[in-house]
Amino acid sequence: MRRGARCARTVAEGERIAAAIMAAPGLRLAGVTGYEGPFGPDRSAASVAAVDGFLATLVELHRRLEYPDGVRPVLSAGGSSFPDRAAAVLGAAGADAEVVLRSGAFQIHDDGFYSRMSPFGPLTDTAPLRSAMHAWSRVVSQPEPGLALLDAGRRDVPFDIDLPAPQSVAGTVTALNDQHAFLRPADGATVAVGEVVRLGLSHPCTAFDKWRVVAVIDDPDAADPRVIGAVATCF
Repeated sequence: MRRGARCARTVAEGERIAAAIMAAPGLRLAGVTGYEGPFGPDRSAASVAAVDGFLATLVELHRRLEYPDGVRPVLSAGGSSFPDRAAAVLGAAGADAEVVLRSGAFQIHDDGFYSRMSPFGPLTDTAPLRSAMHAWSRVVSQPEPGLALLDAGRRDVPFDIDLPAPQSVAGTVTALNDQHAFLRPADGATVAVGEVVRLGLSHPCTAFDKWRVVAVIDDPDAADPRVIGAVATCF
């Protein structure tokens, strides 16, 4: 654990919290949980080692605790970036705990942060995940050469980790304001007012919290995709 982290920052603090739970009427100690994501900003050896070190402290805390009779404790971590490491390290606790992975972004995946971080693919010799969410935006103006404004902004698309990435035209989104994206087409690429541009997203969590309903289309690669359904979000 580390200084500045959430909740307990040392194994000893975890033990004190567990003791307070055991002493409180109406509460029952049921396990140990943590989130390893902040310890690894990438998949470098140093980041993986830091993640493994944090996960090992969860196992250590779990082994130090005495649970109420009849409780099979839960040992839980494993966001969408390091579920492989959580499975490996927490699995070392053995059969005396129920190991629960809490990966959530796999349901949608993305074309940014999780596409870089996910262990699925060559890293684990498994099939890679594919993004299941895109944003469709329209060119609303071209106020100067080399700049197109799209009708998708901070209210519509995630921007907390990466800006959206244009996929149907070569270029770069360089900025967002509340309602518009600033698209700089690559050399030789052109867009026209009224043209629809598909954007790849990064960090699906902050896409879900912007939309109460998400449209389902038949084929994102089609020239004219059709909406065939809708999914309500509960974020």
